Amino acid sequence: MEDKNRIILFRVLASVIDSAIIAAFHFISSYFIYIGSDWFTIIQDIFMTAYYIYFHAKFGQTPGKMILSIKVVDYKSGSALSLKQAVLRYSIWMGIILLEYVLRFTFGYDEYEGWITALPGLFALIVLLSIFSDDKGRGIHDKIAGTITKDVHSRKSTVDSASL
Repeated sequence: MEDKNRIILFRVLASVIDSAIIAAFHFISSYFIYIGSDWFTIIQDIFMTAYYIYFHAKFGQTPGKMILSIKVVDYKSGSALSLKQAVLRYSIWMGIILLEYVLRFTFGYDEYEGWITALPGLFALIVLLSIFSDDKGRGIHDKIAGTITKDVHSRKSTVDSASL
C-alpha cells in the first residue's frame, strides 16, 4: 500500500481508537453527572479538547496514533510539535464546538438538534476529503498548524525539499 494511503488509513483507525477512549470517559463520567445537563456536555467537550491538545503537544501522538505508530510533526523541520501547533491543529474543532454551543443556546437544542449534531460529522468529512486531495496527505488542520502525520518507523525525510 502506498505510504500516503497507509498513513491516511492509520489516521482514520487512530481516530476510531481515540473516539473509543473518549467514549469510555463519557460513559464513566455519566455516573457522576446527570447526562441531560448542559454541564455534562461541557465537561465532555473540555475533556476531548484537552485530550487532543495534551497528547499532541506532549508526545506528537494520541494513544490511537501511538498504537498505530504514526506521529504528528512539524511540516518543515520534522521536529516535535509546539503547544501552539497543537492548539492550532485542534482550533478548527474548537470552533465547531463553540458554534454548536452558540446555535444550541441561541435557537434551542430541541428545535435544531439534527442540524446542530450534524456539524461535527460534516466537518470531519470535509477534513477527510482535504487529506485525500492533498499530495502529502495533509488536512486543513495540518496546514493551519504547519504539521504533517508520518510513520514513526519511516527513515524517509518528512518533507521532500523540492516540494517546499
